[in-house]
Amino acid sequence: MDESSGRSTPATGEHAITPRTKRGVFYGWWIVGAGVLTQYAYSIVFNANYGVYVYAMGAEMGWSRTALSAVQSVGRIPEALVGVSLGPTIDRYGTRWIVAVGALAMGGSLIALSTIQNLWELYLYRGIIMSAGGMALGGFVTVTISNWFFAKRGRALGIVSAGASLGNATLPLLTAFLIELAGWRVSWVVQGILILVLAIPAVILFRRRPEDIGLRPDGVDPTAAERPATERESRVAREMAEKDIIWTRGDALRTSAFWFTAIAYGTSAMAQTATNLHLFPYFQDLGFPVMLAAAAVSFRGVLAVLMAPVWGIAVDRLPLRTVQIMPFALQGLSMMLYFLFPTPAGALAGVVLYGLGAGGGGVLRETIWAHFFGRISLGAVRTAAYPIESLMSAAGPLAMGATFDLFGSYTFGWIGLFITFVVAIALVQFARTPRPPVRRDASSA
Repeated sequence: MDESSGRSTPATGEHAITPRTKRGVFYGWWIVGAGVLTQYAYSIVFNANYGVYVYAMGAEMGWSRTALSAVQSVGRIPEALVGVSLGPTIDRYGTRWIVAVGALAMGGSLIALSTIQNLWELYLYRGIIMSAGGMALGGFVTVTISNWFFAKRGRALGIVSAGASLGNATLPLLTAFLIELAGWRVSWVVQGILILVLAIPAVILFRRRPEDIGLRPDGVDPTAAERPATERESRVAREMAEKDIIWTRGDALRTSAFWFTAIAYGTSAMAQTATNLHLFPYFQDLGFPVMLAAAAVSFRGVLAVLMAPVWGIAVDRLPLRTVQIMPFALQGLSMMLYFLFPTPAGALAGVVLYGLGAGGGGVLRETIWAHFFGRISLGAVRTAAYPIESLMSAAGPLAMGATFDLFGSYTFGWIGLFITFVVAIALVQFARTPRPPVRRDASSA
């Protein structure tokens, strides 16, 4: 990378690989495919999957929902620390070996969870080691994808996001089945092995940027005389290329766009993490059998899988400011349904709305960061927001667990989560594209 200009330059050595397959498929799409598998593996750490364990582990070990929820909250601290510390490294070297280390840490901690006898062991393996490993495994994949695409960034991120949504769609059912069949300890072991297998393609295929192997974002050179892309795609590529400048973390922190975006998505994350963890226990409280409750949670994930590419196309074709509020609005309405209609019918209607919106939140979030701050320093800038988002999201599961233990139901929790989505909608409307940082010419100093 040319540090003086902030532009990427081709690399040699281990990165000098054939840029296209024999069929001419842009290499970025192979990275997207590996990213889908990585995001699926990463989703094992998500609250939707962990929530299935809450009933079984609580019943056998005698732990309260507040104690079990706090594990997820504690996990936000190592996530934030890993995110902040590795951001600049990702910009310089990429993510492939970080993914490998993360997979080993996350897979090993899952296997260790099968042996726990005390609550502190759950906090150590699940709350600390697994969370740190999960961030290294899947927390930076979207930075890699954003580096490989300009005009098609939205749909690429939409496809990768579908991997996490697919995890939310299938893992609750898989976990419930394994727990019913062999117990929650065996289920942890199976999922630990699954992570190690799914991470292999990413370690093999991931590369930092297309320029490292002689390519351009989207596989298109916007300055070429003959353009294989549409005129619109070439125009967008040129516009995005103009944003490929160096942002230091200090530069970003001095912009209002950084703070409004980070706090908006941190606010929504509070509601999302609380919902994802407690939705399965909520269904069981309503009288759903274990497998039916898991199926309901998984159905929400299925909708998110189907909608993620749709949201990606919408990001590429519609005004970002308009599209950005839509997932929050749908998810907020689902919270209101849970509050107004605490019945099986109301819960299922809420699942539908939540699933439709859930497929778009991650796509919009990562698109906005890349749109505001470009590719060159995206790792450093994006990860600077991780402590804000992680620590805010830590409050959601814990607050919902405490609400249940205090009032004996989630009723008041749902109205609180509705308010958080409304606040998120308001905050994103204040974010504006920041002005590029002004560099003082060294020769004039």
